Amino acid sequence: PVMKFSRSLWRYTRLTPTVLTLCLSLTVSVWAATPAPMPAAGSTTTASFARLSWADDETQVSLTGPDGRAVPARLGAILAAGSTVRTGNSGVELELVPNGSRIKLAASTTFRLSVLATAGKPGDNSFELVSGKLRMLAKPVATGQGGYEIRTASAVCAVRGTDFARQYDPEGNKDWLCVLQGLIDFSSSDGKEALLVNGGQFVSLAKGWVVETAPKAWLDTNLADIAAFRTP
Repeated sequence: PVMKFSRSLWRYTRLTPTVLTLCLSLTVSVWAATPAPMPAAGSTTTASFARLSWADDETQVSLTGPDGRAVPARLGAILAAGSTVRTGNSGVELELVPNGSRIKLAASTTFRLSVLATAGKPGDNSFELVSGKLRMLAKPVATGQGGYEIRTASAVCAVRGTDFARQYDPEGNKDWLCVLQGLIDFSSSDGKEALLVNGGQFVSLAKGWVVETAPKAWLDTNLADIAAFRTP
């Protein structure tokens, strides 16, 4: 069969140059505004990122992207290297993708994702605990594939695969590292002090660079708010 159009119908269906230009512009605008697909969790060729996996109260969380702009604080929010997380009266949990390491931030904490290593390539993930308290379950990494470091104004934790907690609160005279499992290289920011801290040990810098066994009463008091992860 042959389709026939009357002249009047053709007149209304033809696109004038102005309408055609407008249609093309709208098409390009929609295409440009479409967000890029998120990297797959198992990918080994994309840059790592952090995801907000749990928040006790999202209104108590402030997220800032690497460009200084606010990121909506909702579960699943994606944070690139250079982003900052601030908690108010409640804590949050972050997951590093693709390797699955988890970080729990206590209330009143400011934490910066300084560097996130490219997946599948050598390089460290570097974080800054500006103030507050955290616990990290760091997934083991292969030799030559980098690791993790947590920096504060006073010290650096070098981590490869460990369960540990760190608090930096100079105003409250609380500046300590507690290793729950594994081993951490703990050194001063100026490089003058260095210790190896094993699982079950802690260092309170208020007492100096001394490794001690963590007593149960100390653990119960200082780790109560970060003792358990809410996400599997």
